Amino acid sequence: MYKNSTDRRFIKNKREFRRAYIDLTIQKGYRNFSIAELARQAELNWMTFYKHYDNLDDVFQEFIDDMIGEIERQLAAKESADLADLFHVSSQLMY
Repeated sequence: MYKNSTDRRFIKNKREFRRAYIDLTIQKGYRNFSIAELARQAELNWMTFYKHYDNLDDVFQEFIDDMIGEIERQLAAKESADLADLFHVSSQLMY
């Protein structure tokens, strides 16, 4: 499970891990890198990773949860939303 905190350093470290995760996924493919490689890419200690996540799948799950939450927020802000709105919001977030 991924962890959450309002601590600025925690948020900064998590942001660096997530950026590194995206970079490594683009470079090496999904699940083709280790936690140690991720930590090196993020320029953080590998032990710091475990203060934020239990495993690499948690990073991916956090992306999914964040995306679903943002889709829900954007659709809730519309007076009426349809399937076209869902696809539009989803595709914007993916880019």
